[in-house]
Amino acid sequence: MQHDVNQACLVAMANGVIVASGHPQHIVDVPLIETGFKLPCIVIPDPISQTPMIVPTRKGAG
Repeated sequence: MQHDVNQACLVAMANGVIVASGHPQHIVDVPLIETGFKLPCIVIPDPISQTPMIVPTRKGAG
């Protein structure tokens, strides 16, 4: 199952503490995804919506 982080992520929490909040284009970045999800990645603009697109950089990550 795939989740659209761009639609769902307006508040990011870690250990019960809000670590980022706002529009996905402002808060979804490499440090947030790598720290929060332990997922090595790059974040690029989606070619259609221009919202952040997370691309894993290591097979089997997560």
